[in-house]
Amino acid sequence: MKIRLIPLMLALVLVFGTMFSIDAHAAIDTQTIENSSDKIITSTRKIDGINYSVTFDLTGWKENTSVKKIAMLEEVFFDVYPQLYDRFGGYSNASTDIKIVIRDEGYCCAETVQSDNTIYLHDMHLIDDPHDYDVITHELVHIIQNCWDGNYLENTSYQEIFADYCRYIYAYKNGKYNDDHWTLGTPDNDRDDTYLNSARFFVWLDLETAASNRDIMRDFFEICFDRNYKSDEWDKAWKQLFKGTQFEGKSIGEVWEKYKKTDFAYYDAKLYDGEEKSELIRKTDVRNKIKHNSFSEKYEASLKSQNYDNANKELNSESKDDKNRRSASYEFGKNIENGRYVFNTHILDNSNMDQNKESFNNLCDALINGEDSFSCSSKDAFDLITSSEILGCYFPFAEGKIKGVGYENGVGKIQYLIPQEEFVKKEFEYEKRIEDIINNTVKPETLAFSKAISLFNYCKKNYTDELEFNRAYSFLLLQCGIPSYIALNADNKIVTVCTLSGKDYTYDPASGEFKLYRK
Repeated sequence: MKIRLIPLMLALVLVFGTMFSIDAHAAIDTQTIENSSDKIITSTRKIDGINYSVTFDLTGWKENTSVKKIAMLEEVFFDVYPQLYDRFGGYSNASTDIKIVIRDEGYCCAETVQSDNTIYLHDMHLIDDPHDYDVITHELVHIIQNCWDGNYLENTSYQEIFADYCRYIYAYKNGKYNDDHWTLGTPDNDRDDTYLNSARFFVWLDLETAASNRDIMRDFFEICFDRNYKSDEWDKAWKQLFKGTQFEGKSIGEVWEKYKKTDFAYYDAKLYDGEEKSELIRKTDVRNKIKHNSFSEKYEASLKSQNYDNANKELNSESKDDKNRRSASYEFGKNIENGRYVFNTHILDNSNMDQNKESFNNLCDALINGEDSFSCSSKDAFDLITSSEILGCYFPFAEGKIKGVGYENGVGKIQYLIPQEEFVKKEFEYEKRIEDIINNTVKPETLAFSKAISLFNYCKKNYTDELEFNRAYSFLLLQCGIPSYIALNADNKIVTVCTLSGKDYTYDPASGEFKLYRK
């Protein structure tokens, strides 16, 4: 459906939600509408710790859409949107407060204005197409997309095709209403004759690559949202998406030709009278298989909780010898496990404070274990590495939470400004947040230049203060093994200098290019 795009400031947050538990509920009914003098009704539910709300604006409603159908649309929202949010919306920081305006005007059956998270539904649509509740599912996906830029899509049709893919997979009540009238096209249909306009192809691609450690459509979503590839560079995007799958090394055209030869491409997706499942669902169970294997913020959060519990047991064990100390240290740029970046406390490469590197690493190792002393080379080194300037750049979590209180005979002493147990717990959670930010923004296999641009864009969206921006940007670059430091440029402005291909650069967002750093 039609979308109107207006750029937004975006931020990355962690959210949870796949198995749904409702804490609060205000249902739409005739009495609710009659009691509302302004005809604007908001319904809110807390689902797995996240507050979701849908506001119905009925000021232009001519009562063609029945109250029963409005109540059904409310249920569609609370059934569908948390599932979409759990898989995609947390990454794009989509709003959890949505407005649906039902009005008897306009030419579209439905459209979305992403800038204010509003869906417009024509008051006659559910009379003309009485079971089309999933038109809202489609429009909710446009909210989740949160302003994809067509200049960075292989084809602007991807906005609609992705929305249709989600409409099929997350159809209300598992397709009970969707499948009797809205079905996936086939390759011999003019509307679906290329991969650029076939939602069924996306469904097949997801099914064929589904695995517990891979979600190709989530990766597709990230590429579209992050604007990693311009429209004429998508051969590289598909190469990245296919890496590690059965399609690795193939072009998108070759994969499309393979798809056209499958039975899946032609199974009837329509639900006929008396049937509970379409031929496509009976023979492939595609919805359940994809949902079972797709990315889930809640599942990720449960893993982090388990990891924390395991780490906490180690930290609280009686023995504090080296064997039982927790480590988050890696050789610079080598902090990659199972294809993902993991937090590295040792981010000083040889160009950063070389003579104090070992002492600073010792400090970091002590902090993550809640220890109050560490081996240090000298009093000068101790004063430097426990300063807010150094901690703020190279171990931001500790800034303002610890201070150096003394140095004697090669040993530095630390005082915690919050309870040590609380420091250790929150620092571990901080590590996982940093890992999420990095892995949701870049991939280890991408070029350093691309990583630097993506991380710049992330920080630009999330930090307005100049110093905070550069500290965060430099820190994330270092976590990705890209040497960087904060400096003043020729105009006396704070900049992040990163070393790429052996030369020092700063990124110029105005031109979209890296420029050699000049003092």
